Amino acid sequence: MIEETKNEPETTFGNKLIFLLFGIGALLTYNAFLTELPFFNKYLTDFVPGKTIPFLNFTLNITFQLLIICKKDLFELKKQLFIGLISSIILLILIPLMVTSLPENSIQNMIVTSILILIMGFINALLTSGFYALASFFPTEIIVSLNTGMAVAGILMNVIQYIVLISIDNTKIDIIALTFFSISGFILLLCLIILIFQFKTIYFKFYLKPLDKTVIEDNSEKLTSGASDSEKITSDKDSTKKQNIEMGFYEMFKVLRAIDLLGMYIYIVTASLYPNLMINLNLFNMENSYNINTILLLINICDTIGRYMVVKVNPTKILTSIVILSRTIIIGTCFLNFYLQKQDVNINSTSIFVLFNIIALAITNGVGTSLCFRIAPTLVEDEYKGQAGASISFFATLGTFLGTILAFLTDYIMGLLS
Repeated sequence: MIEETKNEPETTFGNKLIFLLFGIGALLTYNAFLTELPFFNKYLTDFVPGKTIPFLNFTLNITFQLLIICKKDLFELKKQLFIGLISSIILLILIPLMVTSLPENSIQNMIVTSILILIMGFINALLTSGFYALASFFPTEIIVSLNTGMAVAGILMNVIQYIVLISIDNTKIDIIALTFFSISGFILLLCLIILIFQFKTIYFKFYLKPLDKTVIEDNSEKLTSGASDSEKITSDKDSTKKQNIEMGFYEMFKVLRAIDLLGMYIYIVTASLYPNLMINLNLFNMENSYNINTILLLINICDTIGRYMVVKVNPTKILTSIVILSRTIIIGTCFLNFYLQKQDVNINSTSIFVLFNIIALAITNGVGTSLCFRIAPTLVEDEYKGQAGASISFFATLGTFLGTILAFLTDYIMGLLS
């Protein structure tokens, strides 16, 4: 039997901190690879990592997130998260080792790396949809903590990269990368250990009761196979009632359509510009490795600020629509910024323009994301909250995937402007 807790447990600072860590774990692997773009640029220059890695990552990511949503019982939530974290740790070590062991810019290296990044996309799908589904069962402040953690993941990777760059000779790119990925793997291991213990706490058991009850109902259906005719009739009625309230992917989309599409558009805009165009901007003539890492750090900091800015704001569809749709103008300002720098306009002036674009792109991304993920679970019954979180996660990933496709067009336009 499920252990019932009469009183709703208090959401403590510790609970928020734990979900902040889970948010970090959900996006750490992808952010780690973005942070180490100089490493991939060295070994796979012709691969154009800035646009190819995001595209390959989200190709399988979007495919499996759709599968996870359509086949709700495909993975048990605990197993989904455990497998995702363990696999991410393995890939963080395996991919850089394979890249360095194969010849630079060789077809073999590109093929092997592409396959591993495609697999990484599947693993990221498990983690992203899994953690969003998990957080959707908890109070709103927990969802905000998870979203904040996802933004902090990028900041953490950038800070670690700075420490590694300062500690190790910048010419030793291989050692820098292997050290960086090893530290990242340790953080995921810590996340895994904490997650295992959290499933045993009263706090988790209380809020995950809808999830546990579903399991018990499924087991009860199996037990009725040997019941009497009258018992089977009763069970069939209960089963029919349950089937009537089940919500498939399309039914969920009809409920969340406006929020799903807005969540998708957020990431279409972001992924079409970031990282490919943004890391090609220059801040005050910084050296390449520091320039890339600084731009990534500023974007991640501003994204985090944006996600946290709306903690006390009552999310509405109108507010969310205004924030997200107004981001369209940033596409034009970023291309203008790139063009001005290619025309050798005063570097200080264009660098200030870069800072403006970074702040605008990242803060609106964070605000829009937080609003979407906060609204979605409030539009459905308790038993569907996890499904609502997974639905928003899917459309955000779909938007990112479409944005990575548009990044190839972005790259073409950048060539025309150069």
